Amino acid sequence: MNLLSLLPTGIDIFVVGENRSGVRSAEQMLADYAPLTKIDSARRCGLYHGRLEKTANLRS
Repeated sequence: MNLLSLLPTGIDIFVVGENRSGVRSAEQMLADYAPLTKIDSARRCGLYHGRLEKTANLRS
């Protein structure tokens, strides 16, 4: 979530990775900030896209 606090709202976010490495959990992790949609998959990998709707406010 540290990176999300630095990005401007409206920016496109792409998440790519192997399913067994936890890329599927990105949907739940980013649901409040950037709802992700799976746009492609091949073998055991997935590609997700979303648009940042709100920034994460982190406390120092």
